[in-house]
Amino acid sequence: MKFEKNKVSGCINKEHSDNFQKKIQNLYDKKYSLYLSKKIDLAKIDKVSNEIRALLKSLESEMNYTEFKKLIAQTK
Repeated sequence: MKFEKNKVSGCINKEHSDNFQKKIQNLYDKKYSLYLSKKIDLAKIDKVSNEIRALLKSLESEMNYTEFKKLIAQTK
């Protein structure tokens, strides 16, 4: 899952949005690589999923609801 550059709106500033994009992309990549590994460790996948949820929750608190929903729609 890749984000398009400069599509995150409503964040504090561009640096903050770029940081968020990098963090969430790294977490999704990590989660995907865990699924692809020969030895699937569900505990590790759950941990990464929880990290993603926490990051999204922190972003949601900084944005209004409409902007947040637009961001989530872009990540699918």
